[in-house]
Amino acid sequence: AKLSGWLRERAGVSLSVEQLCEPVLATLADGLLLAQITGALEGRPIEGLAQRPRSFASCKHNSERSLRVLRLRANMPLDFLYLADEIARGDPGALLGLLSHMRRAYGPALAKW
Repeated sequence: AKLSGWLRERAGVSLSVEQLCEPVLATLADGLLLAQITGALEGRPIEGLAQRPRSFASCKHNSERSLRVLRLRANMPLDFLYLADEIARGDPGALLGLLSHMRRAYGPALAKW
């Protein structure tokens, strides 16, 4: 519930707790929603994305573009920032872990856990 509220407030992405499970995790795998969230948090769009990723390589490329931006943030833990393969495969642990770390790094007032 905290993660879905944070995404709605900080990134303008409205997802329920149920949506954060399997269906949206699959959507995050193409890298476009992750780039939208990262761009909203950074205040600028993520450039160079494949808008209609049809292959694993395109999905990985999109995820990597966001991860590169996130790596520049000093308070962003490195645990999930080099897992572009897992993210592009829709691995729930990698995706939810990354979103949780993004919440801590970008929303300190909201991440008191």
